[in-house]
Amino acid sequence: MSGLDTDALPYIWKDTSKFASLSSQLATQSGNFTTTVSGKNVAAIRAQFKVLAEVCSTCHKSFRAD
Repeated sequence: MSGLDTDALPYIWKDTSKFASLSSQLATQSGNFTTTVSGKNVAAIRAQFKVLAEVCSTCHKSFRAD
């Protein structure tokens, strides 16, 4: 455990490989979103935002106590 006060569930320490995978996906999809936004194509931005939001949602559902 980290010893820090967070909203993370204890499950994060039981499935660190899933957490690491989602963290990596977040980095990739954030970069993709940044690139997409610079193109100013609204439909593409919405589509990429949906992909990014799904990664965030998956992680929060698994590892965060909201």
